[in-house]
Amino acid sequence: MTIKYLDSKRISALSSDGEGLTFSDDFSTDDWTTSSSSVIGVSGGVLNWSVPNGSVQEQQSYVDMLGSLINTTQWSIRFKLTVSGYVQGSSAQTQQLFFGISNESSSGHTNTQDIIGLKLTLTNTISTIGVQMKNATPSNTGNTSNVSTALSAGTWYVEINRLNLTQSKITLYSDSSYSQWVSTATETYSTNALNDLRYLKCSEYSNNAGTDHTLSGTIDDVSFYNGLTSIVKPTNVQDNSILVEKDTGKRYWFDDAFDLSELKSYWKFNEASGDIVNQAISVGSTDGLGTTASNLQIAGATYDQTGITANNKSLYFDGSDHGQSGTSTSQFNFLHTPNTKWTINFWLKYGGDTTANTILDTNGGGGTARVGLLIDILTDEGLEVWMGRGVPLTTVITTTTSASFVPSDSAFHFYSIRYDHTLASSNVKISIDNGTPVTGNKTSDTPSSADSAFPFNIAENCNGYGAFLDGNLTEMSIWNRVLTDAEVTTIYNSGSGKTLDTAKGATWTYEYALPTISGLKLHLDASDATTITKDSSNLVSAWNDKSGEGNHISQATASKQPLWVGNTQNGLPLIRFDGTDDQLNRSTFVNGAISQGFYMFVVMKPTVGTASNPYNFDGGASARGWCYTDSSDVVRYGSATEQIIDSNLPSTPVMYTFFVNGSSSNVRKNSVSTTSATLGSTSSNGLWLACRHNDTSFGSPDHAEFLFYDNDIGTTNRDAVERYLKKKWGL
Repeated sequence: MTIKYLDSKRISALSSDGEGLTFSDDFSTDDWTTSSSSVIGVSGGVLNWSVPNGSVQEQQSYVDMLGSLINTTQWSIRFKLTVSGYVQGSSAQTQQLFFGISNESSSGHTNTQDIIGLKLTLTNTISTIGVQMKNATPSNTGNTSNVSTALSAGTWYVEINRLNLTQSKITLYSDSSYSQWVSTATETYSTNALNDLRYLKCSEYSNNAGTDHTLSGTIDDVSFYNGLTSIVKPTNVQDNSILVEKDTGKRYWFDDAFDLSELKSYWKFNEASGDIVNQAISVGSTDGLGTTASNLQIAGATYDQTGITANNKSLYFDGSDHGQSGTSTSQFNFLHTPNTKWTINFWLKYGGDTTANTILDTNGGGGTARVGLLIDILTDEGLEVWMGRGVPLTTVITTTTSASFVPSDSAFHFYSIRYDHTLASSNVKISIDNGTPVTGNKTSDTPSSADSAFPFNIAENCNGYGAFLDGNLTEMSIWNRVLTDAEVTTIYNSGSGKTLDTAKGATWTYEYALPTISGLKLHLDASDATTITKDSSNLVSAWNDKSGEGNHISQATASKQPLWVGNTQNGLPLIRFDGTDDQLNRSTFVNGAISQGFYMFVVMKPTVGTASNPYNFDGGASARGWCYTDSSDVVRYGSATEQIIDSNLPSTPVMYTFFVNGSSSNVRKNSVSTTSATLGSTSSNGLWLACRHNDTSFGSPDHAEFLFYDNDIGTTNRDAVERYLKKKWGL
């Protein structure tokens, strides 16, 4: 699996096959070849290039890094292109620079190669940039599709995608996160297939002597994605999903840090026509409004308008159009019922109409009977929230911000309105661009849902108070709860227009991966707080099994309960026993008898004692103890003679691996075999941590993790489990 990161947390790209290659650290002079450093050279960790006046053909090639990994029909490459200087000459003849993938490593831009990549063209009238697909057979044919944006001095971020056998696309971006695209073009080339594209190359070519155009710059931060054409964060991923990187065993977990519960509606306003689709459920909410009120039917608004970013769209209301929520408006009654809590977020580019422009309303009835919610914006007053009865809705609450909430620019601004009925004061918060909220206060109960039928409108007041909206709307979300300040900040994303689905992507975290191996019957993990029951003093009464087999261990007597100690080993917690009477146990191990061979893996700091023979863990009466210590580290199983593991006991946690299989038994310490001997043939009757089964010989170990497999998992799987434990616990 290939995973590309943005800012160390967000997963930017995923691929089920292929492998990503990153050249972003630097360009090594050992890997690149050149015939003239004045034309193309490597220095300062970047690739320096120039298309100088009257130059000759020059080239560098990256020969051995891509090789057979190249997918014949799908791949992507990204890089930063800096244009530092450009002088446009008078000659009609052209000069060109190529950067991309070739099927040969020749020292010149020959006509006998297949290429796909960026082609930068200089003429006497314009400098263009595009994607070129060129085939050596037949007759050096090829095509180039140029983006609409002419090249200029500055920094550009370029993405080239091979979409299929006959199509490639180039996109220019203005930002290093490749989110704000400037221009794009797609080239279709069907003459011949282009295969064996394995060399990353940069070359100046098609030069004509005597031309007087000059251009120079650098190339840096190059990343290549094999078998991948869409380099975007995964969307619509279910909470608590786990992605596993097969080659390394690393696991990436979406931990639901951004709570999407009670998200009722989420409209992006990015459609080109028709209904505005409620996407609440698609981004992870389980509380969407359902099919009867899921979409907005828009009358006359202008679709497909510019939004917050280049990839975002908006809907323009010209002062005479509105949206209607659907047939079942009662689903929005939570906005004005007693004891309600809600949040409404949206991005607005205000058109400047001086009347009270309605953004959202649920006004029902007429005259003094009118009840509901009204949100509008007024040039000289700001954003207003009305809720209550009467004309206007002043019985309950009217909160008006200042005129500063109506910016004079023509940009989008983020508004968040939060209401909490249960608060005695400051129960309404209105903020713009994640700034300090203006607060308001309700004085009585809000209208009941039984008072009236509540129509739901976007951009129009249904009872004639106010006016149609003049402006652009995008990214509106309505919640049946009050979002926290941190959640509002996450959605706002420091002004860059983060959408809810990309907000989810920010919560991917790395987790150590336990390999999936059949036969796991017991898994105790001190780092997993969800498996541990403890009181306010961190005394542990139960430690639950993660295997799914239900083999939990516990201690009902408070005086015998061990202590949970946080941030102890590799930043993770441990379970600590006092050596006097602490213990956790279950009388039946893994719900029944076990047979040999089997594997146990234990991470702990063992106890060292003398005559008392303190136990670290015990398997029951007939087992006679699995691990106890006196002056040395000892393991005993069944009636067999005790086997000494190591006479030099560690002062820090250690990993023991026990393979119990008669005379083939083996004990390993931190992945090193220490003992091969007969450990007996008796199966366990139970499990006792930090004591002997008969409530004697107490030890004071720190236990971190315990795994039991009821079969011979093999050496490959054994090694994988050991790598997981050693990496996780810093052994």
